[in-house]
Amino acid sequence: MKYAFSVALTLMAAMCLPDLSRAAPDFRNKTITIYVTAPAGGGFGLMTRLLARHLGAHIPGNPTVIVSDMPGAHGITGANYLFNLAPKDGTAFGAPVPYIPQFQVQGIAGVQFDASRFGWLGSVSTVNEIMYVWHTVPVGSIEDLWRHETILAADSRVETSARLLSVTIGARFKRVKGYAGTKEAHLALERGEVEGAVSSLSVLRASWPDWLTERKVRIILINAFARDPDLPGAPATYELAKTPVDRDLMAFFIASTSVGRTLIAPPGVPPAALGTLRAALAATLKDPAFVAECRQVKFEIAPRSGEDVQKMVSGMVNVDARTCPRDRGRRIVTRLSGGGLIEGTAMRKRGGYAPTTCEEERSDRIAQSLSHGHRHP
Repeated sequence: MKYAFSVALTLMAAMCLPDLSRAAPDFRNKTITIYVTAPAGGGFGLMTRLLARHLGAHIPGNPTVIVSDMPGAHGITGANYLFNLAPKDGTAFGAPVPYIPQFQVQGIAGVQFDASRFGWLGSVSTVNEIMYVWHTVPVGSIEDLWRHETILAADSRVETSARLLSVTIGARFKRVKGYAGTKEAHLALERGEVEGAVSSLSVLRASWPDWLTERKVRIILINAFARDPDLPGAPATYELAKTPVDRDLMAFFIASTSVGRTLIAPPGVPPAALGTLRAALAATLKDPAFVAECRQVKFEIAPRSGEDVQKMVSGMVNVDARTCPRDRGRRIVTRLSGGGLIEGTAMRKRGGYAPTTCEEERSDRIAQSLSHGHRHP
């Protein structure tokens, strides 16, 4: 009886304890660190420092918000730290490159995270990624990319994009590695070491506006589903794809533009804290002082909720990582095309597109090419 009574008291006491995971967090007298995983001098650093000046005012307790740069391995180093080592109490989150879900699916060496398990706080803006060449280079259109082998400043992300364009539309590139970020790539462009580069239109407008106003660079294409109204002469990569297989592959790699410039929290942050940080980011993006400062430095805002981004990323990484690169590439296409690439019979019954053996082989060739040079599990 005494034992039973003791157990009952223990259970009642446990029921009376507050659920700390759902308790409203208070960040009073705390310091929040935002880790920028991209190289310094680009749009992610600019965005994060703009946010740091205003975000604390919208977080309970008005904590101090500081920025710490943690570049390396094209953003993988910082993402690994946030996933495995960063505090999980809401005092540490990051500004990742938007390509980390793709890196995970591609099996890039060094990835030690599951992008779908981060707490995605929301997106500040899309990444309107463009490819451009120096004005003296004899390339002015997509057709010129077939005729002229363009020397391109390339990191892992740009290399993948260039290879995709090569195998789908026949573009010719000589990819030069070793540039840490946009700033270094642009210096190489000015020195004549390379002929082209890839960055976002918003970064050019904010940090290299004279390149646009004085036509020092020529924009060849935009990595998007549709053309940008401000760049009517630059085709979108999606429109260049001519087959369903090519369009599905393009769609997967374009998805990062929708993920955009985001903030992420480590996995395991209590739901209440995650909700507080999501609400604080949403409020900051509507803060007149923040909006005015962004307008002053020509930084574009296009908010997307954390819940929306979380769902998008979960869909992107929903691929069996245990399969070989060839099967992984085909699974990407299969998922995006609703099963049409491999489940040909099912697609015929629905009246949709059923691939030929030739097209299945083409998807294999593209997938193998995209995974070339990367180590897979």
